[in-house]
Amino acid sequence: MNLLTHLNKFKLNIVANALSLPDFTHHRAADDAVTCGLIMAKLMKKLEEELLQDIIEAVGDENVCEFETDLTTMDGLKNYGVMKSRIS
Repeated sequence: MNLLTHLNKFKLNIVANALSLPDFTHHRAADDAVTCGLIMAKLMKKLEEELLQDIIEAVGDENVCEFETDLTTMDGLKNYGVMKSRIS
């Protein structure tokens, strides 16, 4: 699934600009790493929204419940694992 369909190149600085991330010093390890993390967080959020929309379209919104959990944080991932194990 391409979450950035409007891009034809996926260089770090191009993706960062497309996601309106803060300016950074490209090719500096720490800045590149932080920017990669920010990109991942933004894309995870976008993916979560698109997947939820796909689920709603497939099963109807009356059959979908939302959790107050942010899966882009470590606490959110831990809580998701707890909730998933309770549901399964």
